[in-house]
Amino acid sequence: MSKDYSKHNQYESQTILSRDIPSNLNSFTDLPDKNHRLPFSVIMTIPKGFHMQKQDPKLVYDVSYLSMTKETCKKSIEVDHCGHVEVDLHALKIKGCVSFFLNLFIEPIHTQHMCTTNSQDASLSLCCQETVYIDHVLKYSVSTLPYYVIDDDHIQVRHLDVQTIDADCQTVKVSGVFLFEYE
Repeated sequence: MSKDYSKHNQYESQTILSRDIPSNLNSFTDLPDKNHRLPFSVIMTIPKGFHMQKQDPKLVYDVSYLSMTKETCKKSIEVDHCGHVEVDLHALKIKGCVSFFLNLFIEPIHTQHMCTTNSQDASLSLCCQETVYIDHVLKYSVSTLPYYVIDDDHIQVRHLDVQTIDADCQTVKVSGVFLFEYE
């Protein structure tokens, strides 16, 4: 098994001018120390005359293009008083892609000259579609691995965060982490 899988899963933080919008998804601060995270980010431009609402962005993700495989290889280990012993090392891998759609909610700054089909609400949502590619070892074991499912109980979005990256607040970065919870 190659150690190159961990290179694209390390979370990189960036210093940005920020006006953070609080998110209830940020309350999950106890991410596992293991390398089961895949960060993502998208840049969105807010049209002139609009600003972000103080509302969490909405993210919908599709895990139907992911597959899980189990691989086995021989590994030689040294055991005290026995010398080298060959064992089966089982690896659980997940490969494919996760497509996601993101809605960022905006509203006009001034409504005097704005017309809308719904006179009660001039808010809109900006939509962005992106894909994250995954080729990740989830687990190693010397025991046979059980059956695992790919679903939203095991693949979750955490730390969804919105930050403005320009002084005019017209460009925002939405970032988060896909967390793989397979134990």
